[in-house]
Amino acid sequence: EAYDVLGRESVASLDARLLHYNRPGWIFHGKGMWAHASDGSGLSLTSAGSSNWNQRSLSRDLEMQMLMVSSSSTFAASLHAEVAHLAKHAAVVEPTRGLNVPYVRRMAYG
Repeated sequence: EAYDVLGRESVASLDARLLHYNRPGWIFHGKGMWAHASDGSGLSLTSAGSSNWNQRSLSRDLEMQMLMVSSSSTFAASLHAEVAHLAKHAAVVEPTRGLNVPYVRRMAYG
């Protein structure tokens, strides 16, 4: 639920899509980012690792994150294929501005 709230608010200000993966009988705890430059440079990127970027992760947990950036058309094609495969079992989450977040959650998220 926390990721839904933060994700909806974040994607509202970006030129991006937020997908919610849902496949009956499967448990999928993952966060991914795939991006392709729209400026004609051919750059694509994805991240791998533990995408936990909260205060606890910064101060108490051992987290590792890697960002892969390339202008390779093969790399871009593999990212597009991966997103297409995941999207088969995902629904677009509509961006929302000013969600009615209960007071306790507002305190937790800032």
